[in-house]
Amino acid sequence: MIIRKKTFRCLELCLILCFLSLWLLPSFSIPCLTLCIGGIGGIVGYMLFPTRAFLQRWLVGTAFYASVLLLPMLTARTQAFPIELSLITLAFSMLLSSLVLCLLQLLASCGRNLLLCLVRFTAAVLFFFPPLLFWAYGLHTHALLSADTVLVILQTYPVEALQYLKDTLTPLHSGLLVVLLCLLYATASWFSRNCADTCPPPKRRYTALYLLLVCVLLPHTSNNLYVTVVNDTSEALKTQETFLQAAPTRQARLKELSQETRPGLFVLVIGESENRLHMSAYGYERDTTPWLRAKAADDDCLLFTNAYANYVSTAQALSYALTEKNQYMDLSLQDAATLPETARAAGIRTIMRSNQGKFGLYSTAVTAIEDECDDALWLHPQQFSNRGQERLNFRVEDGDIVKELKSIPIASTDRTLLILHLNGSHNPYPCRYPEDFHPFGTATITDQYDNTVAYNDKIMNQIYESVRWFPNFQCLIYLSDHSEGIDHGIMHDSNSYLPEMTYIPFYILASPAFRNAHQDQWATLASHRNAYFTNDLLYDLMCSLMGIQTGHMLPENDIARPEYDARPERFRTEHGKLAITPPAVAEPQGGQASFALAP
Repeated sequence: MIIRKKTFRCLELCLILCFLSLWLLPSFSIPCLTLCIGGIGGIVGYMLFPTRAFLQRWLVGTAFYASVLLLPMLTARTQAFPIELSLITLAFSMLLSSLVLCLLQLLASCGRNLLLCLVRFTAAVLFFFPPLLFWAYGLHTHALLSADTVLVILQTYPVEALQYLKDTLTPLHSGLLVVLLCLLYATASWFSRNCADTCPPPKRRYTALYLLLVCVLLPHTSNNLYVTVVNDTSEALKTQETFLQAAPTRQARLKELSQETRPGLFVLVIGESENRLHMSAYGYERDTTPWLRAKAADDDCLLFTNAYANYVSTAQALSYALTEKNQYMDLSLQDAATLPETARAAGIRTIMRSNQGKFGLYSTAVTAIEDECDDALWLHPQQFSNRGQERLNFRVEDGDIVKELKSIPIASTDRTLLILHLNGSHNPYPCRYPEDFHPFGTATITDQYDNTVAYNDKIMNQIYESVRWFPNFQCLIYLSDHSEGIDHGIMHDSNSYLPEMTYIPFYILASPAFRNAHQDQWATLASHRNAYFTNDLLYDLMCSLMGIQTGHMLPENDIARPEYDARPERFRTEHGKLAITPPAVAEPQGGQASFALAP
């Protein structure tokens, strides 16, 4: 008892020193000190409950939380975490394990009835769940869980998520999931048992002091891996909400926009997950795009050879592509006017038809942008749930867009922007083309993906043949939101980033009237066919083609102007985080990738 009393005095002294350190040392939370204070939390906890059982549980809890630092060894990106993040995450693991164990001890001292046992078990399950989630995601996708992943989950409708699991959950993954769940149950059961039976509980005064000490120290480990994911996700959602709320302000700024724009119909087609390395128009050995390959030789077609995605997921890529915001200018997303807002302010009627779903668990900025059109229609608003056939086989084909074109009224006197958002090559690949359309077979995932590319070529042929006969048609612009890492067995995920995920197709088809009326601009575009281009510059191109000038547009970002800055070294992706990496000279290859990973 004398030893324990000295321990309690040491605890009071530690608390006093902690407050003094926070006051005297502004840099108290530097990595090495946070690691020290994490150790202090565990040591003091052991002195309060000096049993081997407590020490075992503290070590297991710490090791389990810190084990996520090993995940980069399993991911496509093999670099280790920064040393600062690793040390802070380890300190956080120590302190959180100490805190949870102390709380479980307090619950144990209240009795052993069934309800309290259930509460303790539930608390243990919740404690072990975050690292288990990181491991489950890492083992399934070979990628690290991040804010981008959480956002994708929030923006995915439930049935699409089920289809993704159906496509990617192999027997091995299912077995690993069962093992992880069994491990969670066994560890939580063991962890929640009373580990202080052989030691009388300390006085509440000292327990309260210890809890206060841990709570004071925990905020100084807030830059750990777990909290960073939560904070980044929260910040992204706040940015998105701010963007939605700022719409009236942006629209008020655009009221002064000149309405002396070019007459006619301009068509923007947004593809999905199409990799230009799998298009014969770009040199792929399989003839996946016979129409585009032949069309590229005509005078009315410009096929751009160095187009890249600004991000490798749809919501992030299109939030830049469809707004004034890009990677090469200092403008917040909330202040960036959207393409529909700008077109409407310039007196252009905007029409949108989307073959994608409208809502996930959290509405995206892309949904809000497309919804701003004068006439917006989602053919499958709650994807896969509005028609009986689709509930059964998840089949959504872009032929629906072609059929819908017949019902869109276009007058010869209209100035119109028509936006078509395709489902393209989005997984599951066999559900993106008719059951009797499989020119390359279905034996491998590469065969299935190439079928989607071939079907997309057929759809674009039909779209072009439809819109070119609309009154006063001017031009059609096509590009994809991002690509797919199909040759590596990966879809698209910034956590498993590969340069291939940015290799998108981009081409423009123009009517004779447009080419004759704007010969200089068409010649400039032709001279830039081999120039680098990222699709966050789409807004500038569309405004330029339609004759719209806004205050934030810079000539060096407009590929339709002679001043366009085509220096390869300036182009970025992942919203400025990474430099563009062009394909190797030997690519593309017609490999038969086996599909294993992807979110």
